[in-house]
Amino acid sequence: MIRRDPCLDPETRKPLDKSGFTWIDGRTEGIPKGECHRAYVRLPTKAREDGLRIGLVTAHGDRDGYGLSGFVPEELQGIILIEPLRPGYCGKKNPRCSSGKQSEYYNAGGPLANRTPEVANSFKGLITNAKEIYRLDLMLVMGMSGGNNIMSNAAVSTAEGGFFLGTSCDDDKWRLVARSLGDQNRQVYRDNIDQMDAIPQFADHFVSVIMNGAQDDNTVPELGRLCYETTIARGLEARFESPAWLGHSYGLELRRFKEQGRIEDYEAGKKEIREAWEWLIERTIAKYKERQSARRTLDK
Repeated sequence: MIRRDPCLDPETRKPLDKSGFTWIDGRTEGIPKGECHRAYVRLPTKAREDGLRIGLVTAHGDRDGYGLSGFVPEELQGIILIEPLRPGYCGKKNPRCSSGKQSEYYNAGGPLANRTPEVANSFKGLITNAKEIYRLDLMLVMGMSGGNNIMSNAAVSTAEGGFFLGTSCDDDKWRLVARSLGDQNRQVYRDNIDQMDAIPQFADHFVSVIMNGAQDDNTVPELGRLCYETTIARGLEARFESPAWLGHSYGLELRRFKEQGRIEDYEAGKKEIREAWEWLIERTIAKYKERQSARRTLDK
């Protein structure tokens, strides 16, 4: 179904894309079978005052498209945002789908079959290469819904912090929720990875924000709290949020608030998201500086 293009033109060494997007290789020396990932990249308008170069790689949920940039406040200056498509997804005007129809992928079990160690390893390769391309000091990751299964495992040994939005956390427990909702599709692909696989492997300095909205009837708040409690039990720093207005819809509630003229609700929701991001970045940088100080002490 997917045409395997090289990531770069062999003569010009430039990305093979004319639409403003770019390609980032998921292959590294240790990951020879990684994908070529088509990604939207948003460069910062100005450098951070502390001089740190921070990147953020996202993995969207089980829907077509990218869709997470709206959950990353533009006020967060100095962040290089990288939004790749998960393998198999069409995206807007993406010629790599044989029919251009998302249903072709879904009928093949795409979203659930997509949450594999191979896909996570390819994203791990993407993160590794992006850190080199953009000369990053720190890397953050973000997942939405099924994207968390991939991104949490890709973050192992490659990232310093993660924002996990609408996580299923433990897919066995998530399936129990599915039965109550009558969704039989979640009963298959039981060997797929989830966030519980990643937590024991996170670096000791890894910082997490876990956000499952109170209105989420897919990845219910209890699943996010399970991930939070498992994370802090491992001795890692984490923060759990369950905004009263947030469902399982990429934060589209904020757009509706704005369209309906509910400006106070809109601003309050944006503030909750911004504060969670600011905490994640602040704590990630603090731990980075602690490690840098410890290295200098050892070098003396």
